[in-house]
Amino acid sequence: MSGSKLEGTIISKAPAAGEPQTGITLYQALLKGGNFESVLQKCTEVGVTGYVPIICERCVAAEPTGSRLGRWQSVIVEAAQQSRRGKLPVLHNVAQFKEACRSAAGLSLLPWEGEKVRGIGTVLAGLPKTENISEVAIFVGPEGGFSPGEVNYARSCGIEPVSLGSRILRAETAGLVTATVILYEFGELRGDSQI
Repeated sequence: MSGSKLEGTIISKAPAAGEPQTGITLYQALLKGGNFESVLQKCTEVGVTGYVPIICERCVAAEPTGSRLGRWQSVIVEAAQQSRRGKLPVLHNVAQFKEACRSAAGLSLLPWEGEKVRGIGTVLAGLPKTENISEVAIFVGPEGGFSPGEVNYARSCGIEPVSLGSRILRAETAGLVTATVILYEFGELRGDSQI
């Protein structure tokens, strides 16, 4: 070591234990008050890898300013540190609902109280066991939910509406529950290799 320079040698590399193998991007409608921050915090802790704030027909929250986006990034950093994540989840730019639907990749699900036939468990159980799902997109609406037109548009883009059961969850809870179910079903939250 000389001056302010430090040298070292990498002796081994290993993936961070806190990172899921399945990348989950949460397309979350803008929410009132601190609810969006709560979504970022809890979903980062559970393993969501990216966020796209979306503007939907029934959104009442204003589009975020630079200071709010900075606050959201800080929430993600703090939650990632607390939960020992190896990578920071990506906070993407705010998008309009239709634009977001067109950009979704991988298995794409839309938890919706109007879906009465296909539950999330049925959809996940029906996936071919030989298919390795590496990317999942979850679409969650605002406090007033998605409009029927938005649900139909999402369907036309290959996004599958699913039921989360008989209870109607709040907008800030649905993404967390959906991500948790997916990560559990994909073997990410079984606890076998925990602590």
